[in-house]
Amino acid sequence: MSSRVLKFFEKLPPEIKSYFLEFYEVLEQELGERITREEFQALHQEFLEHRNRFEAFAERTEENFRRVWEAIERLTERVDRLTVHLNQLTERVDRLAERQEEFERETEENFRRVWEAIERLTERVDRLAQRQEEFERKTEENFRRVWEAIERLSQRVDQLTIRLDQLTERVDKLTERLDKLTERVDRLAQDLQRLTERVDKLAEQVEKLTLGLSRTREEVGGLARTVAYALENEAYRHLPAFLRRHHGVEVVDRFVRTYLNGEEVDIFGKVRRNGEELYLVGEAVLKLDDREKLRSVWRKVEIVKEEFGGEVLPVIVTHMAHPEVLDRARRAGILVVQSFEWVE
Repeated sequence: MSSRVLKFFEKLPPEIKSYFLEFYEVLEQELGERITREEFQALHQEFLEHRNRFEAFAERTEENFRRVWEAIERLTERVDRLTVHLNQLTERVDRLAERQEEFERETEENFRRVWEAIERLTERVDRLAQRQEEFERKTEENFRRVWEAIERLSQRVDQLTIRLDQLTERVDKLTERLDKLTERVDRLAQDLQRLTERVDKLAEQVEKLTLGLSRTREEVGGLARTVAYALENEAYRHLPAFLRRHHGVEVVDRFVRTYLNGEEVDIFGKVRRNGEELYLVGEAVLKLDDREKLRSVWRKVEIVKEEFGGEVLPVIVTHMAHPEVLDRARRAGILVVQSFEWVE
């Protein structure tokens, strides 16, 4: 909170000062939440676009494998009738096998690149990674079945005697389809490379956003502590007279802010009540609306009792107290002083 805002609050009448303070806190929270929500909605939209592109690719690849498998099954049905030109067919099949092995190597390399790209994705694409693993298992199974079919075809090549031209034509078509599939896999690798670059840029933006939010939280925390210190300073000036008029408590030692056994004590000093000296332990909070603040005061009271002995008067100074928490504090023996009460 800036010095101008602090001066503004000091000039306000006590009966409306607490309402302006509460409005200022709510405004800071709303601004922080709005910035976070808009930024992460954009990230979520980016993730949905990547997921849709990958699902479409998976569907196209499964359809291509289904068509290849149907072609091989039809080829196997007609292989029994081949009886001639065995040497030429063997040479063509060997070349096809070499092309198949090369295709497998290229496909494995492409899938390795796919896997490396997926590993660099953030936690928000975990479900997409699971879909990728399922796709890889299906692809490995399809290649295994294709390879088994080719091995069975090689075992029966010796019986081929007829209709070599027709078989050669179909083998050419299968080779052409494999070439097209190889081109599609190459395009997939390029798309994934571009996707990886975009995800890296997105990660940099998220990191910058996280750093900016951390700085904002630190600044807001500093402002809140400044306002709390202002309340403590007011208490040092007004609390002695207020205690004397309304509770018959005289201040023996000047109130100070100190540390006891590692705990920060906002208001500490020796007082006299009914001729008996005791210690006053005070906590300054902007708004008393949380029971945890009562437990904090009692924890510091116990520290003072262990350190100095004797009786302790617990006090909470605040701008505004919630009725339920105020009632609980009074029943627990804690004196609650609201800032508007010491102004007469």
